[in-house]
Amino acid sequence: MAEHPETKQYVAGATAKHNGECASLESRLAPSFVVETAAKTNKSEAVISNEIQIATNIPERVQAVIKDLPVADNKSELLKLSRFNETAQNVHCCGHF
Repeated sequence: MAEHPETKQYVAGATAKHNGECASLESRLAPSFVVETAAKTNKSEAVISNEIQIATNIPERVQAVIKDLPVADNKSELLKLSRFNETAQNVHCCGHF
């Protein structure tokens, strides 16, 4: 079973139901990446997952807009921003921070 985690009870059905759309980046990465990086950096796996989400879900164009704003140093706000689609991120970056 460990060799094929997608066969674990309920996983295949959920993946099929959502066509894989709900799969986050860290769930698509080898789970060992998050675990190994957390161990090497002495950070929790949740912190590593959040940093991956921020880095991959905020496009460079939006990063350029916010780089000199206070939000750029606020992980909580960056995480919230990373959950929006790019259009919504652009709206938030144009004056809502």
